Amino acid sequence: MDGMGHKARGQSPGTVDEYFAKAAPWQRGLVSQLRSLVKGSVPSAKLVMKWGAPVYPLREPFAYLGCFSHSVNLGFLHGAALRDPKGLLRGSGKDGRHVRLCESDSLDVSALQALLVQAAQRAE
Repeated sequence: MDGMGHKARGQSPGTVDEYFAKAAPWQRGLVSQLRSLVKGSVPSAKLVMKWGAPVYPLREPFAYLGCFSHSVNLGFLHGAALRDPKGLLRGSGKDGRHVRLCESDSLDVSALQALLVQAAQRAE
């Protein structure tokens, strides 16, 4: 079982609401803040399920949200190409990067907005 309570790879949740329903209350609160931040930063982006996870697509997917046992991630499919002056992005793969947020973390709204806008511009 993963951090979201999903039993097996083949039993992915069908909707965004189902995905977040198993999250801890603090995660749901943080996800709500992140969803509002994305809506304010990239109004045309709508959260949909793709690859078993909540994803924000434009012409192509540019960001995703994920809940894990001790964190919520705001991920960027081409995050390695983004300017990140605050050093929020984690990851070492060729393309993807994510911002890992834990229960005690506060959102750096301006830095996250900048990352979202850059990522969305690449995906338009």
